[in-house]
Order: sequence, then C-alpha cells, then structure tokens
Amino acid sequence: MSNYIFGFEELENNLHPALQRRLFLYLRKIAVDTGCKFFITTHSNVVIDLFFNDEEAQILHVVHDGRSATVKQVTSYLHHKNILDDLDVRASDILQSNCIVWVEGPSDRIYFNRWIELLTNGKLQEGVHYQCVFYGGRLLAHLSATAPEDHSEDLIKLLRINHNAIILIDSDKRAKTDNINTTKQRILAEIMEVDGIGWVTAGKEIENYIPVEALRAHYNNVTLSELGQYHDIINYLNKIKAKEGNRFKQNKVFFADKVCQYITEQNIEGVLDLKERLTEVINQIKIWNKTKT
Repeated sequence: MSNYIFGFEELENNLHPALQRRLFLYLRKIAVDTGCKFFITTHSNVVIDLFFNDEEAQILHVVHDGRSATVKQVTSYLHHKNILDDLDVRASDILQSNCIVWVEGPSDRIYFNRWIELLTNGKLQEGVHYQCVFYGGRLLAHLSATAPEDHSEDLIKLLRINHNAIILIDSDKRAKTDNINTTKQRILAEIMEVDGIGWVTAGKEIENYIPVEALRAHYNNVTLSELGQYHDIINYLNKIKAKEGNRFKQNKVFFADKVCQYITEQNIEGVLDLKERLTEVINQIKIWNKTKT
C-alpha cells in the first residue's frame, strides 16, 4: 500500500460535520498505518481545522485570480484564517461542535488538552470531540448558563453558543475556609440545571494541579517542594529563581507548553481532585459525542 496514491474530491458533500471528522480520521489512520498518500480537495472548514496542526498532513491553499491559479502551503494561523475567510466560514460555525469547554485563557486550554490526551490515550481530541473557548477571567460576570429563552438580556448566554457545555473556573481561594465568589456560584448553579459540568479548581488556580514531578523536571531540581493547594504560583516560582514568577505572569502559555511536557498519567495520580474531575468530564464528552472509545 505504501506505493499507492489516492485522490478524492470533496468527500464532505452531504455529510454532517461529525461524520466528516470520523471519515477523515479513518483515512488518516489508513495513511499512517500503511504509508500510502491521499490527495483530497475540500471546501469544508471542518476538514481544514481537523488537519491544520496535524504533523502527518499538509494543507495547500489554491487561489485563482481569474487569470492563473497559485498554490501556497498553509503554515501560519493567519493563512489558516484567510482560507476560512475565502470559504465564508463564520464564528457561528462553532455551534456544530459536539461540546464546548469554556476555559479562562489559552494556558488553561493547554493543560486541559494535555490531561485529556493522557487519560484517553489521544482518543478524544479538541476540534473533533470538543472545542475550547476562552471566557477571559473577569468577563465571567457577564456570562450566563440559563436557558436561551431567559430574558436577562444583559448577560451573554453560553447555551446560545452550544448547549453541551463544560466550564473550568479557578477557585481563587487562598485557604480552605474561603468561599468562591457569587458570580462563580451563580454560573455553577445555572450550568448544573442544564446538565452541563461546572468545574471549580480544588486549588487556587489551574496551575495548582501541576504535579511536583513535572516542576522538578522542568527546572531540573529534584529538591523542589510541592506547590501547595492554595499557594500563589508567582510567589512559588520567584523562590525558585529571581523574577521567575514575573516571567510566568507575562507569558503563561510559554510556561504551560514547557511544563506540560513533563506531566504524565502517573504523576497526576493523587493530585487534588484532578483525576476524579477529568473522569467525569471525559465520560460526559463521550456521551455528547455518542462514542464508547
């Protein structure tokens, strides 16, 4: 099969987005397993998003200006966005996702995706089974998980975007006896009423879920103490290295990318309630995707 080349034109025609993902992931598996190659033309944003960050795939953007055609390899987010603009894909297309996971920002998304990858052996993937969306910390006060027909028009309705919703929220607690604020209490109550999942971190922030083994490996220091449940990570990092906490604050995504390399299924065992909450989330995502894998 490694000597075979297959050509398919617009396989997505008449297929629901969920079926498109299943079909193209099946073709990807064949290509990886056998070494054959597929050339596929598509106008589907689902397919483009599916393979944009795939190391085994290459996306080529074909443009015709009325006189001649040009072909460019898609290598950047901006070029990826230009393709979607050409296809007239709109933000409302996120409605087609089987599940929306609301996270505070891009670093939270990195941790969440790493955990899901580890606990499902890569079988659940963002862009296929769920989609992360950022709510931006303090903007949480402007969100609501009540039913769309609720007439509180001053709040943004999460369920208008997608009724299969999970929200991950930092507790911001500095001690066990602290309470989460009223906004977070409201969001949790609302999302539970619609059978979604509200996850408030057991520690102060999402970073308090980082296993000490990962921090020791990242900083090459086996003597590092555990980041406590309610400890401030900026203060913790400043004790490791001068101004390290400040660097973390300026680029949380860079830090998350680096430390996630050392997070394993083994070292998240026993980290607060992480394994328990992930099991709940994974089971629910599988239900929404109607998959048992």
